[in-house]
Amino acid sequence: MTATWLRPNSLRQGLSLFFALSLIAIGSAHAAKPAADASDDLADLSLEELGNLPVSTVSKTTQRANDAAAAVFVITQDDIRRSGATSIPEALRLVPGLQVAQINSNSWAISARGFNSRFANRLLVLMDGRTLYTLTFGGVFWDAQDTMIEDIERIEVVRGPGSALWGANAFNGVINIITKDAAQTGGIIASGHIGTGGRSHLGARFGESDGPVKWRVFGKSFAQGSNTNYLGTEGNDDWRQSRIGGRADIDFDGGTALRISAEAYRGSSGSDIWNYSSPSLATIAGRDEFSGAFGIVEWTATDDNLGRVAVRGVIDHTDRDSLIFDERRDTYDLEVQHNLPAIAQHHLMWGGSARHTADSTNRTTIAVVPADAELNTFSGFLQDDIAFFGDALHATVGAKVEHSDYIGTQLMPNLRLRYNVDEETVLWGAVSQGIRSASRLERDVRVSDAIPPLPPFSPGNPTPAPLGLEIWGDPNFAPERLRAFELGLRHRFHDRFSIDLATYYNEYSDMRGVQLLPPVCLPSGVAIAGNPLCIFTASKIVVPMQFTNLLSMNTWGAELTATWSPARQWRLIASYAYLNQRSDPNPVDFGFFTLDFAQLSTGLNARNQWTLRSNVSVGTRWDWDVTLRHVDALPTSEAPAYTEANTRIAWRPSIGFELALVGQNLLHADHREFVSDFVDLSPVSIKRSALLQARWSF
Repeated sequence: MTATWLRPNSLRQGLSLFFALSLIAIGSAHAAKPAADASDDLADLSLEELGNLPVSTVSKTTQRANDAAAAVFVITQDDIRRSGATSIPEALRLVPGLQVAQINSNSWAISARGFNSRFANRLLVLMDGRTLYTLTFGGVFWDAQDTMIEDIERIEVVRGPGSALWGANAFNGVINIITKDAAQTGGIIASGHIGTGGRSHLGARFGESDGPVKWRVFGKSFAQGSNTNYLGTEGNDDWRQSRIGGRADIDFDGGTALRISAEAYRGSSGSDIWNYSSPSLATIAGRDEFSGAFGIVEWTATDDNLGRVAVRGVIDHTDRDSLIFDERRDTYDLEVQHNLPAIAQHHLMWGGSARHTADSTNRTTIAVVPADAELNTFSGFLQDDIAFFGDALHATVGAKVEHSDYIGTQLMPNLRLRYNVDEETVLWGAVSQGIRSASRLERDVRVSDAIPPLPPFSPGNPTPAPLGLEIWGDPNFAPERLRAFELGLRHRFHDRFSIDLATYYNEYSDMRGVQLLPPVCLPSGVAIAGNPLCIFTASKIVVPMQFTNLLSMNTWGAELTATWSPARQWRLIASYAYLNQRSDPNPVDFGFFTLDFAQLSTGLNARNQWTLRSNVSVGTRWDWDVTLRHVDALPTSEAPAYTEANTRIAWRPSIGFELALVGQNLLHADHREFVSDFVDLSPVSIKRSALLQARWSF
């Protein structure tokens, strides 16, 4: 017998489900006999303690979340556990205002404040100081990003530009994934889940947290099945990955320390890819095989007179083979940062970095010319945090200078102000400038037969040679530019209720657009306008469509989060985000149809989205968590508006053991969230699913 409450057809029914589950859970909490020891999870933290959570992404030095002059949100390990998330993208759904859309089982579109895309190239993603942003596409391959989920201490997400500290590609925001120190991961932990749709996972970690050398090692493997394709049948978007890794922390006398970490992984992800050569536009099963390894070494020294010095080195190798594109990439990073001791009201910090990245590509469908390339990037930054009126007003002034062959030499300044009105109220504002560097594809791509060529003397082609469309990069692609204005307010009304409001207005210039170039004859490369007779000797005539800096855009919006604790072990979190975009038009006339590429870009972002979360702890043995989320329609992605609900019930029969039942996307059998703007992937609808999770530690 099917439970009808699993299939509400309206927002009203979804809200009823959310509040019913929450009230049942809190009623159980009041009825339960109090445990001897209180739970130490997030539901037990006061609003003041939540405001004291550490963040380091805003200023590259640890500060309280409430003291950050930026729109920052911290996802804790307890947040991740209670959400039932099995991957980093799933955990990022918790961030107010972040655009998170699942394309298929293994691909995601994630961005901040607009410009969402499968390869969202205006958001910098880091893990322990290692950049996950790929220069090839200018985004993140989310199917390759993972670690032992239990080892993540927190994920800091800054919505808004961070270029003054993090460089060119922290254009619209920064996601910083921070793992735990080895001192926090002693003992043994094993975790796993099994669920519908072919989902399974098994991971284990062993560590030593005593003595001068603290360390951990882990291994994990997971598999995830397919979703529903555009025909309503089983798709080919399954996903699997295996990973091993470890970390060692060595503390020396005199305030110096050494941190060494390394991981290696191998995986495979499938997809349904459009076959443009087929008259019926059928799909074929594609598969990406990927692998990689990285190592991080960080040395720190702290002295009362000299301050804190940190030196970090990173070596990263990635390898990806796919139906449309193959790539090998090696990246070497060296970064130095010096936090000086306080001088009067000044807290100075400076640093520099050097990066060398080299890639080797192999043409399948997409060609990159030249096939092999290297890029060196050098940067330096300076920041001063100045206190006025005691500690009530802080002004943070900083800038970064960055140089590479792609962007030349660029200055990225920012000014941030924070005013503590009283113990309950914080006002902040910021003015920033940022840039985004071009990706390899924007500069060097060459896609032949982007659409099937028209035969000679056919409708739309009056020439004696086949006529085709090619996509070309622009080797002179200039950096995109941003000027951002932000205002924010945090206020705690009392110990049980607080709000966090961030507003912004962004001005963009030199943004990526496309233009049609004059037709050329191949193989000579002669423009028809210069030599019309070349059409009689050409093997093919090509109309190039080229990426170039054409557009200006404005975005504005607001992000509001309200947190209420009706009882000590019950927390309700509501968030709402509004986004509006205006762009110069960018119509391209292909003869038989016209596309406005600016409209396509702005139509990939939800204007309104909101989330309701309920976290209840029943004594120390039970948790009941419910999440309801709504996302507006994405017009150019053919993704309708949707409302979905997740729930998780966890039971801890003994210390160190937890068993949890997770339901995801409960309101519909399947729903579509995004259609890839990278035109190879065909649409997929995400299925309802259930998981049984287990975690054992000792």
